[in-house]
Amino acid sequence: MISKQLQNELCVVLPNRSKRDPWQIIQEDSPISLAINKLSISGIHRLAVFDSSGQFTSILTQSRVARYISNRSLELGEFGRIEIRNLPIISKNLKTINENERLINAFLTIYSHNVTGIAVVDEENKIVGNISLSDFKDIGFRVDQFPKLFIPISTYLKKKNEGRNVPKLVWAKDTTSLNDLLTQFRIDGVHRIYITEERGDPIGVVTMTDVMVLFASVLGSQEYDR
Repeated sequence: MISKQLQNELCVVLPNRSKRDPWQIIQEDSPISLAINKLSISGIHRLAVFDSSGQFTSILTQSRVARYISNRSLELGEFGRIEIRNLPIISKNLKTINENERLINAFLTIYSHNVTGIAVVDEENKIVGNISLSDFKDIGFRVDQFPKLFIPISTYLKKKNEGRNVPKLVWAKDTTSLNDLLTQFRIDGVHRIYITEERGDPIGVVTMTDVMVLFASVLGSQEYDR
């Protein structure tokens, strides 16, 4: 017999079951500063938007908010022209892995460090690719796909790049302005940009969450769009 608990469990528990991407809601008449504050919380990448009658109307994502700010970059003034190396936005705890390592080691690194992606570097420590949690979907749970886990990362990336809709590998120098960084996020449609020094050595990464944290701290209780 199916337990009564299973039969009567509320649907609201399902979106938050994994605890990795908690379900958050926001009213459509809330200031954008509130949305930014919510999206700055680790693991929150999207918000469910409800109207005054309690009806679901849309999804608001980190990308959409960043694109909105980027399109209004003139309103950022001098702040938008600050080089990102002078802002608390670059995560210096960058995890990398050599392209000659096996793919399974990349996933183990992601898991052990509780990150969503790591940079792949060559023998000269130059970034040549990216492995993220989304790549694990390529493996899935099909037994015939498991051998992929033991091929060199370079081989996997080569085959991956032969396919369609491959996420771009995007990087920027630490002298890039905040405005230009936001433009890169908007144009390239990525959630992670690797940061390098002038000579090209990777020194960190900026994620969409880092951007939300920055604006949440700057805006405070201000209403950005009013």
